[in-house]
Amino acid sequence: GPKKKKTYMNLQIKKNNTSTPYDDAHRTMLNDCPWLIIPVVNEMFQKKHSDKEKITVLNNEFFLNKQDGEQAERITDTNFMIGSDRYHLECQSTPDGTIMYRVFEYDSQIALQSSEILEDKLIVKFPNTAVLYLRHNKRTPEKMTMEIRVPGATCSYPVPILKVQNYTIEEIFAKDLLFLIPFHIFLYEKDFKEYESNENRLEELICLYEEIMDRLNSYAIEQRIDEYTKRTIIDMSKKVLEHLAMKYSNVKK
Repeated sequence: GPKKKKTYMNLQIKKNNTSTPYDDAHRTMLNDCPWLIIPVVNEMFQKKHSDKEKITVLNNEFFLNKQDGEQAERITDTNFMIGSDRYHLECQSTPDGTIMYRVFEYDSQIALQSSEILEDKLIVKFPNTAVLYLRHNKRTPEKMTMEIRVPGATCSYPVPILKVQNYTIEEIFAKDLLFLIPFHIFLYEKDFKEYESNENRLEELICLYEEIMDRLNSYAIEQRIDEYTKRTIIDMSKKVLEHLAMKYSNVKK
């Protein structure tokens, strides 16, 4: 039969007021090493931002007024500016069917926060928005579109999607997408059970991470990144891995 339309009213939107280790790693990377987000933005939006441009990390907490008079807290993953361009990037670990509603809620609040009134005109500017998928499946689209229909007109804007598991270590370093390194372990999640019981397969994973460490050390020696950035990437990689592999002691170790 025909697919039933999803509506905001019949979907339970989760209160995004708690963080997962992946969200924490995502936000820590942006706050502590904001320059690492520039190649990711350039990759997702086909931009050409320079690493010399100023990055401003903005407030990521918003409160929505509900019909019952209460307020619902919404926390975006990243809300920032590169130069004069504003960006909103969400980190999604598992497709749950509500991401488009949540993205629009956040975009609306961000637009209102930066709105201005000129005489009798309210101007709201929506941010450049994208979603970073740590996991994806066959139904995960390549991009999403937000279409807003107002009396007498329709406008829409694209929401690019970056699928972390599509990027090899070679591509990550070739494109300077070091921001993605803490989440690269998701590519091997499906094989954790085999790694746990097969020493030869586990050795392959160890060799991969030794290669990552060697490359990060080379980047630090060549002063392409500083020691603090290298340490942050390593610490956040551990944070993500420890949570993702908590049931697999050998993999975790």
